Amino acid sequence: ATRRPLLRRRLGGGLTVRPARDVATPECQGAMGESVPNPLWRIVHALTCLKNTDPGSRVEGFYDDGVPLSAEDVRLLSEAPNPIDGLRRELALKTLLPQAEDNFHVARTMPTCNVTLITDGNASGMPRFSIPTDARAVLRINLVPNQEPDDIAKKVRNHLDRHGFADVALQVLSATPPSMTDVRHP
Repeated sequence: ATRRPLLRRRLGGGLTVRPARDVATPECQGAMGESVPNPLWRIVHALTCLKNTDPGSRVEGFYDDGVPLSAEDVRLLSEAPNPIDGLRRELALKTLLPQAEDNFHVARTMPTCNVTLITDGNASGMPRFSIPTDARAVLRINLVPNQEPDDIAKKVRNHLDRHGFADVALQVLSATPPSMTDVRHP
């Protein structure tokens, strides 16, 4: 039997960034919430400006350079066993997002922007009843072929600036360009 990949495999493309907001004020009572800037709310609002309520990114140019799946790739992915029933059980979910319900394998090949952490820097893990002095988030951005991590990081930074979030710092934590193996490769 001829051995070859089942599909055009997209590997390794990713960008991890940390939006952060610090304020110069000392920590103060939560009752001051209408008077003192809250960096956690600032981070939440900045994150909201990056993503639609559907799976799409709002970042201008986010999808411009990505290489879509070929018709042959979509056909092969559609023929692959669909793991969504088992995944729903394993994760105790009633449903997955609509694009995964339609075609799980194709949905996994799309560029994504996911929040993986939001924190106020409180290392104790105990609830606080004060407004924090800083807030951090971590975003994992999965890339597809032709999307360059540095370019996407610049687009995210520009998007934040255009939408009034120039005060939110953006640090690149890791960047790996995507790769691809052609389905026709032996």
